[in-house]
Amino acid sequence: MQPKILLVSNDPALRLRMQIGLEGAEIRFARDEYEARKVLDAMGREDASTASQPPQEGPWTRPGEILPFEEYERRILQHALTTTGWNVKQAAARLGIGRATLYRKIDRYDLRGRNAG
Repeated sequence: MQPKILLVSNDPALRLRMQIGLEGAEIRFARDEYEARKVLDAMGREDASTASQPPQEGPWTRPGEILPFEEYERRILQHALTTTGWNVKQAAARLGIGRATLYRKIDRYDLRGRNAG
């Protein structure tokens, strides 16, 4: 789910900077408090209509599939390492864990990087 942001501003330059800096976020704009209330009400109605829809499957599963926790963890670690080009320090920081922990998990799940033989 993408983040939703409501920006109340009349400054077109600020609007443009927000759109560029927050790519992937759903950004709504309002010129003043009155318009902001209308936008918030519309966003609430949209959220209510999507709440009745069944939840979407995760990015690492097929519909109806439930995997063991360890498999999810292995896939998340593999994704983080691949995304960072196997930069363990950066991957650990982005995952919010220590490098030593990440190295232990790499060994535990027998993950192979780009330099593996």
